[in-house]
Amino acid sequence: MPQGVRTVVRGPRDSEDGVREEQEFAYLPDAIAHLRATAATLPLNPTGNAALQEFLGPGGVERVAYFLHRDHALHLAVEMNGRHHLITIQPAKAQPLSTHRNARNLP
Repeated sequence: MPQGVRTVVRGPRDSEDGVREEQEFAYLPDAIAHLRATAATLPLNPTGNAALQEFLGPGGVERVAYFLHRDHALHLAVEMNGRHHLITIQPAKAQPLSTHRNARNLP
């Protein structure tokens, strides 16, 4: 997968039913669209859902890009069913070449 954006949704450590998801996207707008769609299906309280949808809504790509540039990661805390969950957006790690021989075959 090309270097891009990684999103992680983590539930509480002691929770068996916590949402846990990790995805990589080539482009930030795709990651934001995925998070908005995911958030719309989660049991967030109305205030948290509205805040998350607004933050990731129009202008969300620019907002997230600003935080990624400034802090190299963005952490958003949300509450679901009375428990806190963390959403992390960060650059995906670069993929190393698997062998030296493969490096010689690059154009």
